[in-house]
Amino acid sequence: MARAHHRCDLSYSAQQGSSFSRATDAPPAGYQFALGGFDGFRQVNGVLATSATQNTTLSTGGAAVLPLGLRLNATFRRTRASRGPLRTDQQVAIP
Repeated sequence: MARAHHRCDLSYSAQQGSSFSRATDAPPAGYQFALGGFDGFRQVNGVLATSATQNTTLSTGGAAVLPLGLRLNATFRRTRASRGPLRTDQQVAIP
């Protein structure tokens, strides 16, 4: 009797970023090391970012080699993105 082989992969990634047009100083360490969550990227020292983005991706996949030389593959990926451009004195998220 042949033995089935299985494999499963899982990965998660997150990216955050922002741009400032009126900032003249180097950003604080909390900004540079991504401490404080997404809100820390949207505003630095009271200055709102002209744009801010946050992207997360969850991917999973698996494969199984079945008897009779059959192979079964499955993949799934979910991506979420949030952008917030500056509108007058506040940021508005764009879905």
